[in-house]
Parts: sequence; structure tokens; C-alpha cells
Amino acid sequence: MALGIVTALVAVSDASSGEAATPPAVPPVIIDYFFEPGCEECFRVTSEVIPVLQARYAGFYVLHKWDTGLEEHYLKLAAYMDQQGVQDNAAVFMVIDGQDVLAGFEVIAERLFSLMDERLAARLEDAAAVPVTAAGSPPAGRELVAQRIERFTLTGVLVGGLIDGINPCAIATLVFLISVLSMSRVSGWNLLLVGVAFCLASLLTYTAIGFGVLRALHALACFQTVRTSVDFILVAVLTVFAVYSFCDAFRYRQTRMTKDVTLQLPAKVKQTIHRIVRVGLGKKAQVTWAFAIGAAVTALESVCTGQIYVPTLALVVKSGTAVTRGLSYLVLYNLMFILPLVVVFLLTYRGLKLTRLIEWSVRNVFVSKLLMGGFFLALAAAILIMD
Repeated sequence: MALGIVTALVAVSDASSGEAATPPAVPPVIIDYFFEPGCEECFRVTSEVIPVLQARYAGFYVLHKWDTGLEEHYLKLAAYMDQQGVQDNAAVFMVIDGQDVLAGFEVIAERLFSLMDERLAARLEDAAAVPVTAAGSPPAGRELVAQRIERFTLTGVLVGGLIDGINPCAIATLVFLISVLSMSRVSGWNLLLVGVAFCLASLLTYTAIGFGVLRALHALACFQTVRTSVDFILVAVLTVFAVYSFCDAFRYRQTRMTKDVTLQLPAKVKQTIHRIVRVGLGKKAQVTWAFAIGAAVTALESVCTGQIYVPTLALVVKSGTAVTRGLSYLVLYNLMFILPLVVVFLLTYRGLKLTRLIEWSVRNVFVSKLLMGGFFLALAAAILIMD
């Protein structure tokens, strides 16, 4: 049928202009080709499908190639998928006239040419019948992304990171670390060097963990059903966390007993952290060991601190934030996370007594638990609003 359609279109072009015209008088079919460099299916589309497309329909289509490794191209594909409700996860896509999304080599090879015939047949009946978006851009796709980005503010990332940094789990470990340093008589420039090594390791480790979570959440976001399920689970978990946080705050205020706090590090994890800190700081190369300790302790703490970290990153993805922007948010979050750690090290260097630090950490439990509870509710509300 393809040759018949093309012949008829050429005839229309001849009748309208009096001579053969290239391109013909009818609007061309717009094909957006999304690919990942080096993927096997993309290579097969390029080598097996596109040559046939060119041979059959030369002059009757416009092919736009988009490398999904680039932020703006990934956004374009995500907007198409969101607009059409496509849930497929593939390395290669073709979008026909901004309407039909073909995912994967097999689907493209099976449906592309029949869709081309359908589109061209419609154009033969009425050259203006098919609305084609300029340059293959989905209608309002960028506006949709922009609206989502606006809903998620930079303030949310910064506040989330800071609240995570004063999480009782992190502060308790910090107090123990400072106490071990005091007993080891680490002071002056040596204390600063140990602090820099520990903070740097904490920053890098927590960022690496967040990067993995962010990539996983971005991958899941391509599946509508999975994304909806994740949203539902997050809202439910955040609500439970909020209730527990408020209960922990008021229970601790009455008893001043850490055993009454529900959301905290498991006892075995605490013991492991304390053992790592004691043994590591007992070594001669304290600065080197401080880096290793910082990485290990941060990884172990993530069991508790992840209560804020993961939902915040999920909100970044939910807001439709681009991959590059999401990574910058990730770094900012982690800078805020280690800010309390940096401040405590600097204050200790300036002469802060361990007793004062312990007193502050005790008061911090109530306040931080209230802040965490409020933040959990805010995250849950934001996820619901963005649906």
C-alpha cells in the first residue's frame, strides 16, 4: 500500500503546482526518533528500519533525532510518554506526529510503516487534517514540566537536608565521635583535619547513596502504574513516620529516655558505629582513618537518616525536575546535611565543651522530631498535590 499512497501524494502535488514538487504540497509526517548511543536496538533501528523508511517515503516525512543522554531530549521523551500514558521501558522510541509512541525495535519495525500509510492517507484526503506540532515538540510539554518544577522549590531541598542533618540519629553519632576525640586528646589543627576528612567522606558517601536512589526513582518514573504505586506507598509511609515522629517528640519530652524513641537506629547498628569510631580513631593515622570512618558511619546511619532522604529525592523526581537539575539538588541537599557536622567541628575547635554539646543534643531530640514530623506531612501533601 505504501507505494500507492506515495504515488497518490505525488499526483496531488503535481496537480497543485503543475510540476513535480519536493517536498510535496501536503505536510510531512513528523517522526521523533529517541535513542541511546551504543544500544543494540538503536543500532538495529538505524541500520534496518530507517533505510527502508527512506526508500519508501523519501520527501514525505521529517525525521528528528534526539539523544536521550541529553537533558532536554530526555525531557521531550518524558513529556510525550506522560501525555500519551505510555508505560513501556525501552532504549529506543519513535513518536509519530506527536501522537503514536512506538517503544522498542520490534514495535517500531512492526508498526512504523502501517502508521506512515495511515498518516499519509489522511493527508491525501485533507492536507491540513493532521495537526503537526512544530519541530516535533509535544503540545504544552515544556509548560507541563515547568509547572512541576515551579511546585517544587529549592527551599524544600535545603530544609530537608538541614532537618536530616540534625536528625537525632546523626547527632547522637556526632556526640559520640566528639567524645572519643576528646578522650584521645585530639585538638588544634589535628582536630580540624580529622573533621575535614570525616565531613568530606560523609558528603561523598551520602551523595553516592542519593545518586543511586535518584537513578532508580527516575527509572521507575517511566512506568505509570509503578509510579502511582510508589506515590501511594510514599504518602502512606510518610504519614506513619509523621505520627511516630510527633509521638516520639512528646514521649521523649516526658521521659528523657532515648529508648522511648521509636524512629532511631537499631541497637546493633549503633554498637557497630561506636566500635568503628573507637577502633578507627585509636589508630596512628587518624586523619586517614577519619575519612574511612566517615564513609562507614554515614552508610550505616542511612538506615535512619534515609527516612527523610528518600522521600525528598522522590519528590524531586515527582516534580518533573530534569536529570541535571536533580543532581544539583542532590548536592545541595547533602551540603545542608553535613552543615551541622561542620558547625560542631568548628565550635569544638573553638573550645566548645563536650558537656554543652551533650546538653544541646538532648534538647535537639524534641525539636528535631517535631520538625521531622512536620516535614513528613509537607512531603506527603506535596506528592498528593502533584498528582
